[in-house]
Amino acid sequence: MVGKFTLLCLAALFTVAVCGDHAHYKFAYGVHDPHTHDVKDQHEHRDGHHVHGEYNLHEPDGTHRVVKYKSDHKTGFEAVVDRHGIAKHPHGATSYVKVTHWGYQGH
Repeated sequence: MVGKFTLLCLAALFTVAVCGDHAHYKFAYGVHDPHTHDVKDQHEHRDGHHVHGEYNLHEPDGTHRVVKYKSDHKTGFEAVVDRHGIAKHPHGATSYVKVTHWGYQGH
């Protein structure tokens, strides 16, 4: 009987120890390559079930995209995307996109 009680106490202690772990991290990185014009950065922070982050990206069309996001176990993933600047597309470029019809064929 004492052996079962000890085993039960150890199992409960192990469960509390595993459930009590609190995930926590921070990371950040950035790229600024003048040769390829690749400019971006990101940072993220997690504290338990809550994640907050942001990334910034210079788009090829000249605009700047900023995405701020958060996530938790109650509301899920939420992101707010902002674009700054005016898109400038090159003139005289050839488009290889054709009209396609998927699924519905007029029947």
